[in-house]
Amino acid sequence: MGKKSEVEKAVIAKIGSVIFRASDSQSGSVFGFTGANVAEGNDILEWVRQHPGVISASMSIAERVVQVFDWIESEVERRVKTISILAPSPERKILETMGIQQPRG
Repeated sequence: MGKKSEVEKAVIAKIGSVIFRASDSQSGSVFGFTGANVAEGNDILEWVRQHPGVISASMSIAERVVQVFDWIESEVERRVKTISILAPSPERKILETMGIQQPRG
């Protein structure tokens, strides 16, 4: 296991309330988390900066977050249903390939 993944695991364990994590394959990682207050965020930031293997760290505070997870989930579900209605069934595809017409209901 590489140094970067070890550092990421330590950071996740320290933060505890991670909402998301994004990472490139080389050296960068971004963690989103919820905290009780700015002081808690600053404490975590200082700990991260002092962790072996961390070159630099910064923190941004999002004062207002709009969560769209429920909307995204319902939108994906709606589109999947639409696609499955429009797409021919495997049985119908086979029959059409063979040149057999199905009666339209």
